[in-house]
Amino acid sequence: MKYLAFDVEAGGTTNDKSLLSVYFVVLDEDLKTIHGELDLKIKPNDGVYHITAEALEVNKINLVEHDKEAVTEGKASTLLYEFLEKHSPSGTIKLTPLGHNITFDVYFIKEHLLKNINKYVSYRVLDTSNVCQFLKLTGKVSRDLEGSLEKIANYFEVPINLGDLHTAKGDTWLVIEVLKKMVKL
Repeated sequence: MKYLAFDVEAGGTTNDKSLLSVYFVVLDEDLKTIHGELDLKIKPNDGVYHITAEALEVNKINLVEHDKEAVTEGKASTLLYEFLEKHSPSGTIKLTPLGHNITFDVYFIKEHLLKNINKYVSYRVLDTSNVCQFLKLTGKVSRDLEGSLEKIANYFEVPINLGDLHTAKGDTWLVIEVLKKMVKL
């Protein structure tokens, strides 16, 4: 089994908002062996960003600097397709999506980059948010534990680099480290 761990940063929480960045890493089930990474900064094909101030306050993306490095959604779509083809040739190996509230991220990818992502990824996901809920139910963690990635990471004493928090790459790796701690329970 291989996991496709990823996170998106967007201009808001609805699909009419711009996809700004996404980071993917393909991992073995040991959560250590890396088979490949793809880190994308993205801008709309037409150059018109659809964002909320609240989203930029959270992800701290400076759109002027971002736009200088970003590729269009069209180019990002091609890069993602090539990446997934490499790690799941013609969809023969279903990668398991891994993340925190990963269903949102899968949805955003479908809407903005690759409508047929299900060819490459399983409908079964590994979501640290859901794992945390299960651990609360079983009494393995405090029932008062809040569900944000930052709160869960703090609970499990996973070091957080505040500069990486709410970045696609930083949050992806934070999820992986949190999951490693959860597995030890």
